[in-house]
Amino acid sequence: MRSLSLKVKLFLILTISLMAFLLNFTFIIHSTYKEYKTAKIEQEYTIMAKSLIELIHEIAKERGLSTVYVASRRDFFKNKMLIERNILDGKLVKFEDSLKKSNLTIAKKITEILQKEKEKLYKIRNKTVIDAERTNYVEVFNFYSGLIESLYTFFKNSKILSGNFEHEIYPLDRLKNIEGKLRAFIAVGLATKIDNLIIQKINEYCNEKKLIFTSHITEDLNKILQRRVYKTPIGIKIHQIITKLKNGEKVNITPEEWWKIKTRQIDELYKIELNIIDHTLKTISTKQEILRKRLIGEFFFLFYISCIIDNSGCSNFKRCI
Repeated sequence: MRSLSLKVKLFLILTISLMAFLLNFTFIIHSTYKEYKTAKIEQEYTIMAKSLIELIHEIAKERGLSTVYVASRRDFFKNKMLIERNILDGKLVKFEDSLKKSNLTIAKKITEILQKEKEKLYKIRNKTVIDAERTNYVEVFNFYSGLIESLYTFFKNSKILSGNFEHEIYPLDRLKNIEGKLRAFIAVGLATKIDNLIIQKINEYCNEKKLIFTSHITEDLNKILQRRVYKTPIGIKIHQIITKLKNGEKVNITPEEWWKIKTRQIDELYKIELNIIDHTLKTISTKQEILRKRLIGEFFFLFYISCIIDNSGCSNFKRCI
């Protein structure tokens, strides 16, 4: 090393520094690519999650209509139930198509759940229409509720989903599910009689709502919910009805009217949920675009530096020696 000229020493130092820089820069590119790939997977999860939430929304609606029809055999609920089945079938086909096209690990698990539950769904549907008089409405209700809980496996096992799902979307969907349970049992009570089971279920689901609000709903989301759902004229009316029923007081509302106003409230929760998902997808798309541009820029820079080294390195070394 001592026998080398100063020019050669400087050249070697410069070359080693450049090679170290290129190596570090390669790691930076790899890191950016990993971020981009993660964002792509997160986007696929989020799109599938949206389809799943749309499916669960319709399952909850069919649950309520089927439960009330079996308990009361009112034409209003039967007609709506038959229409809802067509809507749910459409959502099922759409969701199953997305599962078939997906490479996500969780897709296989959800597919297995659906394959098991679909046969039961068709059986319970036939039983509901053909043998409604001898069918227990609680059995019908429990089947649909169990199906929804099975599908929630997606959220419990999808750690790659953004924080919006953990802190907003999943708790909001659980809240909406509880509201759907209240819709069903109170409609049954109004169509038949408010017995001890109905009162017990109302209290149980109201307590579950409190737990969701205190443990899982963020302060910002709670403000939106109060403004758009619970502090509205319909929200206040629903709260008054539930309070009276819990206290054993009579309410002046038909099961059909109850179904309509409670469904309007749940649909508003659904809109809020979809807005959050759409905002999440938009955020992910923006992140992807930023990472894509950064990745292209990093590749061009790496290529530029490599060309400089390739073009000037050998000739400079020859001049040095």
